[in-house]
Amino acid sequence: MRGRILPLSIGAICLFTGTTSQRFVKVTVAVAVFNGAMHIPGCIDCLSKQVYRDFEVVFVVDSKTTDDSVALIEEGSSRLPSVRVVIQTDGDRLSGARNIGIREAGGELIWFLDVDDHPYPDFLGELVRIQSETGADMVFCNHLQVTDRAVPPEPEGEFRIDVVSADEALADFTRFPVYSWSRIQRVSIFDSGMAMFRNHPAAEDVEQTIRSLAMSERACYYGKPLYVYYKVGNSATSANRTKEAASMEDTAREVLGFVKEVRPQSYPGFRVRMLERLMRQMAFVPYGEYKRVYEGSIAHEVIGELDEPTTEMGVFSKSKALYYLILFPFTHWIWDRRTGPWGPEH
Repeated sequence: MRGRILPLSIGAICLFTGTTSQRFVKVTVAVAVFNGAMHIPGCIDCLSKQVYRDFEVVFVVDSKTTDDSVALIEEGSSRLPSVRVVIQTDGDRLSGARNIGIREAGGELIWFLDVDDHPYPDFLGELVRIQSETGADMVFCNHLQVTDRAVPPEPEGEFRIDVVSADEALADFTRFPVYSWSRIQRVSIFDSGMAMFRNHPAAEDVEQTIRSLAMSERACYYGKPLYVYYKVGNSATSANRTKEAASMEDTAREVLGFVKEVRPQSYPGFRVRMLERLMRQMAFVPYGEYKRVYEGSIAHEVIGELDEPTTEMGVFSKSKALYYLILFPFTHWIWDRRTGPWGPEH
């Protein structure tokens, strides 16, 4: 099977490696793979070193993969408690892969691990413990951002644990990392179908985080960085920034109405946070593209609904050039060079 695409018919084909039958476990780790051979050994190594062992791994491999990803998964499967490989044929890219992971999950909790990042050995153990102690539907953790492939020492010390209602979390959702790999969450959140991933060309985690919070009752943030996120590659290119801005526009149009309907008590605060996120995301793109996105943005409509827009919103409304000029140093120089913890630790 090395180096070739597996024969497919329709839907997804499951190939079982490691444990030969699905069993109920505490955590399902869903890993999307597209030509990920260079990262598979490191990913399996990180998972094999997890102190907590009651988990299965579902690798969802895109059928367009042309490298040795599947063979490498099979070679490393004996190091993990339970492994399954599912071939993705739906063409829905990362969002579709994660949705397959949800449907295939045998665990009570799910974690969407990115194949090219580095979770510390305590990631699952710490978050499962906190979830058990707090009863939270979603447990987020802090993470370290680095601009090279080096792995910093795991932080030590006392770290904050904040537990809030889902309404409070949704009203101030930017206090949580919106990355799907930064948390574990109950699989039951997806039962209604409303929290499934939507197929955006980029930044699909934002909408899914919001939808998951809306389907939850309690959320938790743990200040200890348990994950290393590598800020390398092409994520900061102009093309990707343009996709992210367009995706954020689509996300705002979808979730504003959604939150207003399902969590009306959270909507006033959520609307402000979503608006801030939308405006700032626009300022990452080249100015010519920014002008186009700015003119058709739902941000203007939302600002018009507010009784007391913030100063930032006032600048955005009155002068697109001034707003862009003010944010330019942050979006184009500071953010992509920022390293260290994502958020507060203590």
